[in-house]
Amino acid sequence: MGKGMIVNFSKIKESKLFCSAGVYTIGHILNAALPFMLLPVLTRYLSPEDYGITAMLTVLMGIYFPFVGLNLHGFVSVSYFKYRKDFPIIVSTTFLLMISSLLVAILVTYTYADVISSLSFFPCGWLWVIVCLCVTDFFVMVLQVIQQVKNHAKEYIVIQVGQTLINLILSLVLVVLLAMNWKGRILAQVLTGIIFTFIAFFLFRKWGLMKLQFNVMYARKALAYGIPLIPHALCGVFIVAADRLLISKMVGLEEVGIFTVGASIGKGIELLGSAFNNAFCPWLYAKLKDFDDGKDNDYRKVVRFSYTCMIGFLSIAVIYSLCMPYFLAFFVGQKFQEASQYIIYFALSSALHAIYYLVTNYIFYRQKTQYLAMITFSSGGLHIGITYLLINAFGTIGAAYASVITQTVITICTWWLGNKVYPMPWALWKR
Repeated sequence: MGKGMIVNFSKIKESKLFCSAGVYTIGHILNAALPFMLLPVLTRYLSPEDYGITAMLTVLMGIYFPFVGLNLHGFVSVSYFKYRKDFPIIVSTTFLLMISSLLVAILVTYTYADVISSLSFFPCGWLWVIVCLCVTDFFVMVLQVIQQVKNHAKEYIVIQVGQTLINLILSLVLVVLLAMNWKGRILAQVLTGIIFTFIAFFLFRKWGLMKLQFNVMYARKALAYGIPLIPHALCGVFIVAADRLLISKMVGLEEVGIFTVGASIGKGIELLGSAFNNAFCPWLYAKLKDFDDGKDNDYRKVVRFSYTCMIGFLSIAVIYSLCMPYFLAFFVGQKFQEASQYIIYFALSSALHAIYYLVTNYIFYRQKTQYLAMITFSSGGLHIGITYLLINAFGTIGAAYASVITQTVITICTWWLGNKVYPMPWALWKR
């Protein structure tokens, strides 16, 4: 790649992207540090089985949320740049669409409660929590994407870190002081969600977004954008849910808890990628708009910067996975020490997911999400099969192998698709 790959870091440092990325990264480091502070407590006050129950809540949330939220927060993000004049109407329309899908989710949960509980090992009497958290997560997520597109990086981080901090404090009170085990951990999430939903409504009203108007045209656009992404969103769930569900069936719920702790530590790299994407995505959309309008034609600069980030993510993952096991005795209780074997695989998987962010935004910009859904849904099905075979062959560690394999397939296929819908000079060595 030679000299073409060299990035002018002094120019990057002066850019809005660098400043925003710096704020997001610092905020995400703080946000990641808080759960790590909680991990030594939870792994000493919760049993592996308790941890397994909380892990299954995360799995069920991942399955429910794409159907309740319909990926409408993504349409809100794109619409800010394309239909800014009607933005309040668009936000209001997405709220009303979500309420409609919520009613369906409540009906399904009530009707099939016993089936859902038996398949997931999640207590039947607590299934209401899933729907509740889907609602609160939706409104907070819309708030955060609006802060993102408005370049309100500091306000975004205040909400994000504040939410995690309140969750941590409530978890300590309910789990440690009141000895409520897994119930306390789940209730802490519910109470935190309710608090920040009220904050979101306050800010929506302040920004003039609570008009409660419904526009049929934008509703169709929102559904056309979001519904094809449901398989895409579920793919990520399959990657998380398949391994945990299969481990619970083939090995046991206790092993799910240990596996989840290892995955949580390994996925620390994913927070870095997510933080970067919060700044990179609006910057890239603005760049692509300039390319389309003929205001800029330096495509190679974007590609060089992307390659630099890819190398950085992979390097950080290797260093992180080599160092983290030495600190495991501090982070987790004695019953969870076996989690160390999973860290390197989830660190690599997270680095690949960060690279995925660099190549998938072209697809979202072109609104060709139906093709992305085909890739991710197929990959999700592939992951289920690979996970089953590898767990059967190698035990729980096979699920970690499957995570790396599947994420590699997703990233490569998404990169190919991104270049099809928005060609970029990725082959920098060719002139």
